[in-house]
Amino acid sequence: KGANLAEKRRAARRSLRAKSGKRASSSSSSSKPKTRGGGGGGGGAAARGGDTDSDGDSDGDTSRPPAHLADLRLSKLEIKHGTLQLAEGLRFLHEGAKLVHRAFGADVAALTAEGQWKIAGGFGHALPADGNGDGMLYPDTSRPALGANGIPLDPLPLTPRLAYVAPELILGARGSRGGGGGHSAATPAADVFSLGALHYELLTGKKWLEIPDQAQTVGEYEGAVAKTSAASHGNGAAVDAAAAAAVRAATARDPSLRPGAGAFAASQYFANDPGLAALAQLDRFLELDVLARAAFLQSLQGRWDLFDSRVLVTRVLPPLLVELRTPQLQPLVLPIILQLCERQTPGDFTNYTLPYLAPLLESASGATLGTVLRHASAFAGKVTSAAEFEARVLPAVLRGVDAPEVMIQEEALRQIARVAGAGSVSAETMRERVVPRVRAVATRATAAAVRVNALVVLGKTAPGCRPEDLDATLATLRAILEVDRSAATLMCAIGVADAVGRAGGGLATATRALPLAAPLLAAPGLNKRQLATILRVVRGMVDRVEAERMPDLPEGPPPTPPTPAPRAKAGLGSGTTAAAPNGDPFAASASVAAPPPAAASPGSLKRLSSIASPELKLAPPPGFGGARVDSSDQLAAT
Repeated sequence: KGANLAEKRRAARRSLRAKSGKRASSSSSSSKPKTRGGGGGGGGAAARGGDTDSDGDSDGDTSRPPAHLADLRLSKLEIKHGTLQLAEGLRFLHEGAKLVHRAFGADVAALTAEGQWKIAGGFGHALPADGNGDGMLYPDTSRPALGANGIPLDPLPLTPRLAYVAPELILGARGSRGGGGGHSAATPAADVFSLGALHYELLTGKKWLEIPDQAQTVGEYEGAVAKTSAASHGNGAAVDAAAAAAVRAATARDPSLRPGAGAFAASQYFANDPGLAALAQLDRFLELDVLARAAFLQSLQGRWDLFDSRVLVTRVLPPLLVELRTPQLQPLVLPIILQLCERQTPGDFTNYTLPYLAPLLESASGATLGTVLRHASAFAGKVTSAAEFEARVLPAVLRGVDAPEVMIQEEALRQIARVAGAGSVSAETMRERVVPRVRAVATRATAAAVRVNALVVLGKTAPGCRPEDLDATLATLRAILEVDRSAATLMCAIGVADAVGRAGGGLATATRALPLAAPLLAAPGLNKRQLATILRVVRGMVDRVEAERMPDLPEGPPPTPPTPAPRAKAGLGSGTTAAAPNGDPFAASASVAAPPPAAASPGSLKRLSSIASPELKLAPPPGFGGARVDSSDQLAAT
């Protein structure tokens, strides 16, 4: 019925487009209902996310999964947990609704986006559980004729897939082991057979009854049942002994030997799995009182290896997120949630988990805020965009910067430094919302750890700042150095000055950074390693100025070498004038300011020698091969 209604709606839309002059290219190819050979899965098509036709509607084809689930591989824990949920659905159907489904199988088992397994379809085959007689059997579809009891034998479009149908529903009394009578009526045991066959197929990828999907004849079905051996068919590499025993019990040829749906779920195969027990308790998590929930959460600590990644995200995380609304459990639940978030994709975290965390991010304080802050940089890598982080997470971080607790301030500043270094927040947001607040904290902080972390943030954020922002940062740095010249603050100050110089270029380095950094070389209280670090940074600043300015400066006139004077016997004329060493600023200034000296004449040399005292004896300084001169002689020479 659902497929027919969907087709009628599509036909009406195509007719409307045709009347309005629009072209419907796919109307001729999709005018017939798109249904599978087995109609039992029709009801589950929409829930399972079937393919869509050119109109964008689900065409009811469940033979292929959606594109994003094409490579989905369910873990054994997921299969067992899903089988338990299906068994619970069948138990309700049998005991509560008093119905036998009769068409249960892969076509009607739906897996929701939240990881829940549902029975979604095939109820057109359901009959009262207390019925009896051959009227409960499916007709023989192998011959287009009438049977001896008048049942039509023509193929029917709504015959379920025979791979999951219990033998007694097809073969009647002879379907039971040994051919005994009394089992021709549809009973809940028929659905348990289908559940066991489905569970075996999910574990192994092979059908319990090896019948092709297109086969719909009793003869083929009877041959497949004859080939099935309960002694060997349930064994294999993918099926352990407990699973094999559970499957063989559920698919017994004699319906009276099969357990009920509830007994099947309570078998040792399911009961002895600790991961499955934890998931079952999580399903009832919200029904427990606060103390019981707290005890259960504590028992989960250190047991995450029981679950694979997808189970943690789809089954463990959801009830914990709901529990964030309980203030008493927030300190216990939040660390677990943040730990599990590390296994989520950015899309899942942004679209599913972050909305649950948003109220907490807006109001958290104290220890809860500290827990959130410790994971703030991890949030930056989990959200799908920087805008999402700035809107949801950054306000909580800034609230931590202004918190009265020193440890929370430290953590908030550390997280800002990490986020700034990773580029997770836009430069504009850093300039407008973050840096001014950090400057204020750095100025008024009384704890050295808070001040140091604030200076680290100012250094990290300098590359994205404008000139006026850099000036404000240097002003903050000067104000801090007036009251705090401890070694830790000095090292952070030189780092901020260097970052400002790099961001502002050579001119800013020469006029702003160096005047602040150079006096730090004379600061007391430094050890050798710290002084060496400051020297290295200052040299780097000078090199940066040189590299930027030297290519644009003109070459100066070359220095003129002095003319050597002839040796005199005595007096001042007996010495030679040494050339100024390269790099001497005084020599360089003299070469620019004064014209080159003219060559001295012999007469001038004679006059100079006549002025010198004949008693003056000049000697070379020690180390150049001459005799040591007494200090009084040196003074006289001077």
